[in-house]
Amino acid sequence: MSKIQSVLFNKILWTTSKARDWLEKNDLTRIKKVDITKEFLRYRIRQPGMFKKFRSINVKGVKGVRFIIGFL
Repeated sequence: MSKIQSVLFNKILWTTSKARDWLEKNDLTRIKKVDITKEFLRYRIRQPGMFKKFRSINVKGVKGVRFIIGFL
């Protein structure tokens, strides 16, 4: 079984405000504040420790957004 662990937004294309709005619009509740890296705004949806492995996928139809999918 798999679930969304994190959502990554490209910093060039997204602001923190727009990213939070997108998460709310898509019923994704973040569990902590944003982690800002060199390239991404990262919002955790679930704790990483509950998963055995991960995969990154682009969100179809949404430029600059990636899901980190965790497998139980």
